[in-house]
Amino acid sequence: LNWTPETGHLDVEKARDLVQTLIRTAGDWQGNFFVEAAPQAVKEAIDVWGPLPKGVGEVMRGIKAALDPGHILNPGRFVAGI
Repeated sequence: LNWTPETGHLDVEKARDLVQTLIRTAGDWQGNFFVEAAPQAVKEAIDVWGPLPKGVGEVMRGIKAALDPGHILNPGRFVAGI
């Protein structure tokens, strides 16, 4: 889902509701959904990456720690706040 000036204005509450619906629907079909681009206010109100399968966050944190031990590369911007 990509919000741009061309797609029009979405208020934060409507955006959050839409994203939650799309995440649920994708999950029902064993798929995934994430927000590629959105205004900062929307990004702050929702989890743009959606939920992770159990255990995946720990694995990804381990990979991030191995590749970026100083935590200087885009801290907190990846899935699960990695």
